Amino acid sequence: MNYKNFYNAWVGYAKGTRQLLLERTVVPASIRPDDFLALTTDAEELERITNNPSISGKYDAEKAGTLSLAIELDGSGNGKVVNHEGRNRAFVAKQSGLERVPLNIIVVNKEGVSFGEIKQFTGQFSPVVVKRFKLWTRDTSLSMSDPLKIGDTRDVAGYSIKSQYNNEIDGLHHFIRKKFNSENALTDLGYEGYANALNKAYTVQDSTGKEYTFAKNRIHPTGPAQQTSLYHINLVPHPVEVHGTLEAANKLTYTIKKKQGE
Repeated sequence: MNYKNFYNAWVGYAKGTRQLLLERTVVPASIRPDDFLALTTDAEELERITNNPSISGKYDAEKAGTLSLAIELDGSGNGKVVNHEGRNRAFVAKQSGLERVPLNIIVVNKEGVSFGEIKQFTGQFSPVVVKRFKLWTRDTSLSMSDPLKIGDTRDVAGYSIKSQYNNEIDGLHHFIRKKFNSENALTDLGYEGYANALNKAYTVQDSTGKEYTFAKNRIHPTGPAQQTSLYHINLVPHPVEVHGTLEAANKLTYTIKKKQGE
């Protein structure tokens, strides 16, 4: 399940209540790969993953990004996993010997219980109990003159390309999204503030010389019925609009350059 489908599925779970998404709490954490699999995978699915030769190889942290669990709280200090994203990557991480992997916990607070009061978590498909989440604090001393930590410049191949990790997205679109999700200083800005910070810090152009800016929540020309995505940063104008097709846009290199004197 890719990132967009994860949130679409969560919207569906919430009976179409988009406001619930907007009011969600995202808690940065880390988790043991075994615990993630226990919370998200039944025996049949685990066997399928284990016997799938395409779900193998060395864990690549940069490509893998951050795993996600959506957790619904009850009034007794317990949390139940109701959606997830990343069990294939968790399996690869386990096979690669990693002790922990980064995790975003999306919390829906139904009964007024704070995240810090949760006693235990139960699995999405089984009553397995996990108590070993480790909350972690990410870099909050981020320099807004270089929020993407690219130095002077960064070249990114392609705009939105499917990769081997659970149909995740590589290219510039995924690069800026992963940075947003991995830095508290950026997530605290919200998406509109993130786009503004990027525009203040950088210029961006593709290998044909076309220049772009960053924007929040605009119409996605490649999506169904060109709908606006809730959690999206896109280039303006969109590379698909400029170059005609996503395939053409993905053949280009996108250069992010730090503005001088910023």
